[in-house]
Amino acid sequence: MIISKESPLRKIPAELDRKQAYFIDSIRLSIETIDISYNKLYQIILNITKTKRIITTEPFLYAWSIIDFTHRLKNLLRYMPYLKQNTPIMKNFFKQADKTRHFRNIFQHLNNEIMNPKNAPPFWGIINWFIFDDIKKAKGKLYYLMPGKLYSESPILITNENLFPDKIFLKNKIQYIKLKYGENIINLTDIITEIIKVVKFMEKVTFETMKKYENLHYLAGNILMTISIESKEK
Repeated sequence: MIISKESPLRKIPAELDRKQAYFIDSIRLSIETIDISYNKLYQIILNITKTKRIITTEPFLYAWSIIDFTHRLKNLLRYMPYLKQNTPIMKNFFKQADKTRHFRNIFQHLNNEIMNPKNAPPFWGIINWFIFDDIKKAKGKLYYLMPGKLYSESPILITNENLFPDKIFLKNKIQYIKLKYGENIINLTDIITEIIKVVKFMEKVTFETMKKYENLHYLAGNILMTISIESKEK
């Protein structure tokens, strides 16, 4: 869980600037959506790796959800009042998040992509991941998950990138998850790494801001309303 239960991002004081409070809440919900989507995606493709049982709809649901909400998160952070945009952490995040714009635009106009004779499936992209078998010998396996029916005779290029990870995690763990669309590649693991840094930065800023207030009154959290209705007709 990227945002802990005790995170200052969950405790928004009523005394805080109202617009700033709305932005923090929207940013938190966006990050939590990305967090859930990445964890679900990770567990599903890890299961595919172990069982060789192909599942496609759910992985691509979560992968494209990460793209969509990262793009939304980027815009929220750019326009949030009083947030410093020029810190190294924010710059690195924006650099990663800017890559989502092209992917999101493609997917928003999927009908145009299909109608273009120059394009070929898979039109939902390809999910690519890498797992080490032996870290010391740099031996591992690459996986490419492709959804739908492939009616094209065009070859699918899978060697147009650096295939080894920049950062190394534990053996038998997924080293990275990437989404490929044509010649375009986005590393979802790198996005998550930068979001974690953004959360820590925002928690620090939010905590320092809250120190300015005394006897804080916190805004209410999530609400569920239930209304009972009964028809009088017989």
